[in-house]
Amino acid sequence: ALLSESLGRKQRAAFVLRESEGLPTSEVAEILETTESAVRNHILHARRTLREGIKARFPEYAPKSRKD
Repeated sequence: ALLSESLGRKQRAAFVLRESEGLPTSEVAEILETTESAVRNHILHARRTLREGIKARFPEYAPKSRKD
């Protein structure tokens, strides 16, 4: 299964729109009909989930500089 499948719908949408498409947080918030704060929160949780998934599936690619 893809790591992105472990994300909730809004987390995945916020992450893709902001990080992959490069849209500003304000535009992502408008598209998702939510607040900028909620978008930032979705992205924060998406990053954490993806980081944990990478560590579990591909430990050789896990960031080494962060404290977990």
